[in-house]
Amino acid sequence: MKKSILIVVAVFILLTVLIWMLPPDSYFVLDMGCWRNWCTYMFRNGFSTAYESGANYPPFFLYFLYLFGLIQGSEEAISDNISLIKYVPLLFDFIPFVILFFLYKKNYFQNNTHYYLLFNIAYFYNSVAWGQVDGIHSNLSLLAFLTAFRSPVLSIIIFTIALNTKMQA
Repeated sequence: MKKSILIVVAVFILLTVLIWMLPPDSYFVLDMGCWRNWCTYMFRNGFSTAYESGANYPPFFLYFLYLFGLIQGSEEAISDNISLIKYVPLLFDFIPFVILFFLYKKNYFQNNTHYYLLFNIAYFYNSVAWGQVDGIHSNLSLLAFLTAFRSPVLSIIIFTIALNTKMQA
């Protein structure tokens, strides 16, 4: 168990280093520009005005942007640090690995193939290089599916959050 946790931490650190090594403008400019504008607008005017900013995302991601703005504390800090948003989808990209890890521990399968996911740069590319949030929706949907038979209410809650993340995903 400790060895697996160390591997996950090591991969996360490597991906963090990769994010920091990429040029600061290594993201989809249109999305980051919109997120910067929405975040700044909500910082100035409050969350209740989110859709007046031109935002077209469902509420879950907008709540995150609002919280991000509050943590940054100024419009300048929001603009300077908007690329840090890439960490959120990256964290959600680890959900399938954690699920596979616990399935392995419960002997649902016998080999360590779940580690392949951690070392597959193509899997993380959308989050690390582009800063896209599609993985949040996908990984929450997977989690909802896997919890459906054991805890239907929890599954519905997770799936509702997934649907309120990004409809285009």
